[in-house]
Amino acid sequence: MRWLAVSIVLLPLTAPASAAPTDTGKLRDADSAKSAGAASSISAEHAKCVEKSEGVTSDMLECDSVEFKKQDKRLNDNYKVAMRTAPTEGKVALKDAQRKWIEYRDTTCNLFGKMNGGTLATLIDSSCLLRETAKRADLMKELADLQ
Repeated sequence: MRWLAVSIVLLPLTAPASAAPTDTGKLRDADSAKSAGAASSISAEHAKCVEKSEGVTSDMLECDSVEFKKQDKRLNDNYKVAMRTAPTEGKVALKDAQRKWIEYRDTTCNLFGKMNGGTLATLIDSSCLLRETAKRADLMKELADLQ
């Protein structure tokens, strides 16, 4: 049963992200690549780390922590590029949107622990933070590339 629960927790980390259609050519091209089965932004090293953990919670959480740091750096690097190249109005909107997104991500990903508690909730929280941060880093890259 434990492996089933772990598999359910990790499944979203390996599935390609889908995005809503847009009118912008660059974003549409990125959406097409994702729809065509482009690999997730979560690194192959993370998948190997999780597999190597053999379901040991502390090891799995360490895998998520290492990958989260990589994705958070990618998000911050892309955010800086987007802020540097955006017009003034865009900078204000981007800063506001990013602050709201952080609040949304943290609130949403912490729900599992508040609703259930226990070890599995900790893994789900961690996986959610990682997955959402990777998705946001992808979006921020798309925004940075528009400039």
